[in-house]
Amino acid sequence: MRTSGLVRIRSSLAIPFLGALLLSTSALASTESADPPYQPPGTAGVTVSLQPDSVALQPGDPLSVDVVISGLGDLASPSAGSFDLTVAWDDTLFTFNSLTFGSELGDLTMAEAIEGTSPLPGSVQAFEVSLLPAATLNANQPASFTLATLTFDGTGVLGSSTFDVGGLVSDENGIMLPFTAIGTRVSAGSVLDIPTLGDFAAVLMMIGLLIVGLITLRRVS
Repeated sequence: MRTSGLVRIRSSLAIPFLGALLLSTSALASTESADPPYQPPGTAGVTVSLQPDSVALQPGDPLSVDVVISGLGDLASPSAGSFDLTVAWDDTLFTFNSLTFGSELGDLTMAEAIEGTSPLPGSVQAFEVSLLPAATLNANQPASFTLATLTFDGTGVLGSSTFDVGGLVSDENGIMLPFTAIGTRVSAGSVLDIPTLGDFAAVLMMIGLLIVGLITLRRVS
């Protein structure tokens, strides 16, 4: 091999070693220079939770679920300026009926906010963007309130369904608010514990042993 005046490296281990060294050095440099993600002050305890009106229903019963945000400033920053959330569930047990937005981000009838929904089988996406000034949101929003309320119709199928929520929430200045998502589980009826063939066999064996014992005792007496 022609080296064009460069020193020829004869060891086959030198190139992999140098490559690994360069990668580790660049990774260390990027780690040291990377800034931690920005988190607005006072947002460490923000949660978005699903709160059903009941967790135990009869098959076919309707269901209402509130999407509640908590941990905001109480009539102070941070407040919620917009959200884009998706709620998912088992559509064999519940079908989506309706979604009603809360009023804390603005009155929809007075064009104080923009909203939209996109329902799919087993999920629904909902978004709302407030058009109110940041100072108005901070002065009117409590620490916890309902973003939206979803209603469902029961299908009549026996079982239980988890309800999960995820997506994005921003504060009054449009900065993303980190939050903890809290789902829930709702049951439709109760599943009976039906004995298996093995259970029946064990019961029959116990009955047989009892009968044999009684017959033996009678013969002895």
